[in-house]
Amino acid sequence: MDLANENNNLNFISHRQKCVNFGVQTNKFLLSRTDKDELGRMLEEEARAVGGDRWLFCRINSNLKNCKFDPFFLKEHCQIYSWRETFFDTHFPGDSWFTVECEMQNYGDEDDYFSWEDPFTRFITIPVQLALHFDAVLVLAAAKIEPELKW
Repeated sequence: MDLANENNNLNFISHRQKCVNFGVQTNKFLLSRTDKDELGRMLEEEARAVGGDRWLFCRINSNLKNCKFDPFFLKEHCQIYSWRETFFDTHFPGDSWFTVECEMQNYGDEDDYFSWEDPFTRFITIPVQLALHFDAVLVLAAAKIEPELKW
């Protein structure tokens, strides 16, 4: 490989990579300002979606994280998931949320990689966050920030 080309590639940061870097830094900032009282309130509110039963809530939460479906708790799965959808849309409206895929080389042109305007992006991304990573979503939503920084 030509050394000049290698140096040029190292110095070039794409628009997409700049957005990824900004998003990661923003998430780190928010995670460092978690309001533990607010987080506790949110967890209690989520448990109330299934009648406040902590055991049942923990079971459904574990099932969602592990991509397991328990047909005996179909109604409760739907209740928790519905609550999470509403929570997500309330706390992260429009294009205020951020995600990044680890396997970036699996995608083609970076312009095709991620677009908030694309309904498919929401369709494939948000359900994963609601099921597998909702703990992180709650922590980000519980960040104590200045009012002018609210979404």
